[in-house]
Amino acid sequence: MRTLVDSSVKNCQGDLKELKPTVFLAVPAIFERIKKTIEMKIDKMPKFKKAIFKTAYVIKSSIVESGHDSWLLDRLVFDKLKAEIGGNIRFFLCGTH
Repeated sequence: MRTLVDSSVKNCQGDLKELKPTVFLAVPAIFERIKKTIEMKIDKMPKFKKAIFKTAYVIKSSIVESGHDSWLLDRLVFDKLKAEIGGNIRFFLCGTH
């Protein structure tokens, strides 16, 4: 679990990036760890890039809510983030007892 994402261990590619899963089933704590890692990477971005990312996120959210695809934003902004979690995930499933 410590090597789930790149930032967990220095000089080690994270398991998600290495294994490239298509379905990811986990408990909420694992999803929180992934979220925290992504937020850390966003916080380290220069202010200009961070503003672009946040704006693109708001636009993508509204596009997806309307039932459309946001392939252009994915290509320009989100593909690098997608690669951090393996690049192939189609479904996230969250399970608790």
